[in-house]
Amino acid sequence: MSKHRIGAGLLLLAGLVGSGVASAQSNGFASYIFVPLVTNTASFHSTIFVHNPGAAVDVKLTYHGANGTPQAGTPLDCGIHAVGAGQTAEFDIAEVCPLGAGNHFGTMRVIEQDAGAPHPIAVYTRVQHVVSGIGFSTEGYALGSLSNDAGKSVVLGLRRDAGAPGYWSNCFASSIEAPVNVDMSLFDSNNVQVGATYHFNLAAHDSLRLLEVFQAVGVVGTADFHDVRAEFSLGAGNIGSPSFAAFCTVQDNVNFGADFRLAKTVNPDDQSRLYSVTVNKDGLGNNIAIPAGKKLVLATFLQHPDVMTCRAIGDASDNIEIQIKDPNGVVVAGGDNIKSIPKFFLGNKDGGSGIWKIEVGSKNGLGETQFNLQCASGAGMSRPLVVGSLNDDF
Repeated sequence: MSKHRIGAGLLLLAGLVGSGVASAQSNGFASYIFVPLVTNTASFHSTIFVHNPGAAVDVKLTYHGANGTPQAGTPLDCGIHAVGAGQTAEFDIAEVCPLGAGNHFGTMRVIEQDAGAPHPIAVYTRVQHVVSGIGFSTEGYALGSLSNDAGKSVVLGLRRDAGAPGYWSNCFASSIEAPVNVDMSLFDSNNVQVGATYHFNLAAHDSLRLLEVFQAVGVVGTADFHDVRAEFSLGAGNIGSPSFAAFCTVQDNVNFGADFRLAKTVNPDDQSRLYSVTVNKDGLGNNIAIPAGKKLVLATFLQHPDVMTCRAIGDASDNIEIQIKDPNGVVVAGGDNIKSIPKFFLGNKDGGSGIWKIEVGSKNGLGETQFNLQCASGAGMSRPLVVGSLNDDF
């Protein structure tokens, strides 16, 4: 282990205690892993653990320093390292990264280097004080799981409290690959904005920490706040829809213990996890159509336990009937002459999630073109894709 000096100031200590990331993941294993916060300062250091469940593989570590640090925004090569079959390797960034003098914190990419088939890995990080051992942990996240939405992502339960032990809240934002402008606003439990909107202007691979968010948004005085949420969204001036990670922490000001508050996307820009979707095209861009004497079959991935609805909309919706089959091929909702399926329960978790089928027929058996399919689920679903047509049997 490398040696560190003791005695960083309060702001540095506070700013490094706690993080999370805007993402949702069903599997922590991936070939491209994003670590939201690693550090090597006078008081804190990071240890990264990489688990390899398969055959021996090399992994490449790349560090990106945060705004205001010596390596701000510059990709820093931390080497390629072997991880044996079924083993877990431990890396101290002070030992594997050529950081140089000064205090360092930022993000890390861990990428498997197998020249053959994809080789998913898992990553976990521990940040702790070099003397007291006080610190925090964060998982590595599949880089592709980080997605924005057209609206907002939220962090709940922020607070500021002057009474012992005293609490304050810090927030962070990181660009993923491209420059990005991010807006952050705070709202109380009555949905009234607290202070002004704060604008993060991030270069590529940049990170910015925002200490004591209530002061940062212009709140005057020392009033206490409880049950406040932070909302993050793409700001003005972006090119395309660049991705970002956002996260906050609430800490106590005696022991500097903190927890992670993930920014959760309300409506992810992720075609594999849509809360509401209207289907009017097949996979080749053609308008969906039911052939005469046939039923149209669409496939979607659902993650139960969950609830969902489906209905036909459009000029000819009264000629549409819908039924839904579970991964075992059992009809669980809808049927003959039913064009709108109200919210129903998919069932409890039993093994893995699978492919569900949505079958759409015409009531008169003559086929139909003047309709769209509209579905929604509580946990998100993949966009239903047309997989073919079969003889109409309902």
